[in-house]
Parts: sequence; structure tokens; C-alpha cells
Amino acid sequence: MDADLLFRFVAFVFLMLCSAGFSASETALFSLPRPRVRAMRREGGMGERISDLLDRPRRLITSILMGNEIVNIASSALFTGVVVAYLEPEKRWLAPVFMTPLLMVFGEITPKS
Repeated sequence: MDADLLFRFVAFVFLMLCSAGFSASETALFSLPRPRVRAMRREGGMGERISDLLDRPRRLITSILMGNEIVNIASSALFTGVVVAYLEPEKRWLAPVFMTPLLMVFGEITPKS
């Protein structure tokens, strides 16, 4: 495995982990019951920060979804670049065929369950 391919693989894994993190945070933050959020605010520290974020849910969800979209686009572009560089032109259609299930399973479904 040459250095360029190794770098791309590491970057791809990092971006997939970022996507999973955004998806998991969306579910975790928006599934908190209101009484728990109030208790967290009273406790202070990180709980107070989380409560402050949830005070503006539209802004929070927009930030999470935009971040997730950016890393998903970057990971798709990176994966497509690898496919274009290492496969014959007639096999370039494989990029979306493999990338879509990878993003859905490891970037969206698994982190939310």
C-alpha cells in the first residue's frame, strides 16, 4: 500500500467517524427528556452547556446537519478519488454503489441505534 492510498484510507476512516459522531450527537441531544435537561442545567458544568444548546434547537440541528453533510461530501469525494485513481474508467460507477451503503450503515444508522 503506497503512502497516498494509506493517507486517503486514514482520512476516509476519520471522516466516517466524524459522520457517526454528528449522527450520534443528533440522536443523543434531541432524545433527552425535558426534566433531565432541567436537572443538568442545575448541576452546572457540561450539563449547563448542553441545556444552553437545546435552548436554541433550530440552530443546534442546523449546525449538526451541516457538519454531517460536509463530512459526508468530503468522504464521498475522497472515496470517489480513490476509485478514479485505482480502477479502470469503466468501473467508476462502483464509487456510489459502495459509498452509499457505507455512509448509511456506518455514518447514519449504526450511530443512531
